[in-house]
Amino acid sequence: MPATRPLALVAILIALAGCDYIVGKDDAGGGATGTGAGERVGRSFFNSPQDAVPIITRLLTTKDWLALSQYYDLTGTKIDRVELDSGRFFWRADRPAVTYPGIPWEYRHPFPPGYQFDRAILADSAGTYEVTMKVQTTAGGGLSFRMRKTDRGYQILPDNG
Repeated sequence: MPATRPLALVAILIALAGCDYIVGKDDAGGGATGTGAGERVGRSFFNSPQDAVPIITRLLTTKDWLALSQYYDLTGTKIDRVELDSGRFFWRADRPAVTYPGIPWEYRHPFPPGYQFDRAILADSAGTYEVTMKVQTTAGGGLSFRMRKTDRGYQILPDNG
């Protein structure tokens, strides 16, 4: 029996059981069933901010919004998880005022592919870290995003909402 048949059977059984979707195992060793639209904390976690960057970059470049959305903690925001799952949260249509040559500007959050990890600094006693990214261009440049550390690992926090 070809190897794809058991996987197809598993997918059918999961669909029949009422699961919405499955997020595959990631580089950080996570992976779980997807969250529902109303859930605030995603089900995937990073081992560290530095380990998060290549995983986030891969998910952004492959436009795997569903998997990326599972790394977000939406607690305390008005952002609906469906905005992340659909990709609308990550993608922008209008060019921002400042862009860097060779860096795609269409990515809105957490950073465009091409940026590299610089440092992570604890920002408050609630376990929020400010993660600073840098980009190698003739103009230099950088940006930051926030992550929250829990006993399960690190998750990305949205900028607004």
